Amino acid sequence: MSEVKSLKKLFKVLNLFTRKKLRHPSAWQNLKKPGLEFMTTPLYYSTQYTQYHEKTFHIDPSSFLAPFAKQLKPGAHVLDIGCGSGRDLLWLVKKGFRATGFEASPGLAALARRNANCTVIEGDFESFDFSTLSADALLLSGALVHLPHDQMESVLRNILQALTNQTEALVYLSLKEGGEGYTDAHNRTFYLWQDPDIRSVFRKLSLHVMDCTRTSSVLGTGEAWLGYVLKKRDYPMSGYSCSNSGSKLV
Repeated sequence: MSEVKSLKKLFKVLNLFTRKKLRHPSAWQNLKKPGLEFMTTPLYYSTQYTQYHEKTFHIDPSSFLAPFAKQLKPGAHVLDIGCGSGRDLLWLVKKGFRATGFEASPGLAALARRNANCTVIEGDFESFDFSTLSADALLLSGALVHLPHDQMESVLRNILQALTNQTEALVYLSLKEGGEGYTDAHNRTFYLWQDPDIRSVFRKLSLHVMDCTRTSSVLGTGEAWLGYVLKKRDYPMSGYSCSNSGSKLV
């Protein structure tokens, strides 16, 4: 009898934990699908890359890439971290910039090469040695949404090594806004940010905000995104507050 009570107590605890973690209602239905309980964030992008491509490639990135691009020098070399299937790479190339992709998913990397006709490096941004690369600017559009807060500073510091000019280089970074993280219907964990919290990370890395926007998901999820155009500088300058405008990729 005591074993039965112990099991009931365990199931109750697990149920409460799961209800807190899976905030999206669709997640409950998807958890019943065979194999989804074994899905991880990296595995999703490695196995469901076609689905992800079909969901995101058609979105016009002009609304959030234009403020970044207008501050780039003509023909600048941009390294797109987490380039997905190449949508933003293609946009940059069409605007006359040189672009290189960086992607962990082999399937998405192959699609990016085909769609944008660019070099795409396959690797994990948490462990890759970015000092071996050379770029004028970095694009991280939604690339770090699965990264825990306590890893953000070290990972960004590693990625910033790819910048050729360490004192005047340009960076674009976007993150989902919110107070808590969640796990979605595909078992992907997202970490949300408040503006003051991510700015504290920027200050530690000598990244100064040149432009900031707060935008809504174009897929109608009700989620908000924070987008930052940053400049790497070793001396202080005034920052910009986030304005509400446009739409952003989910």
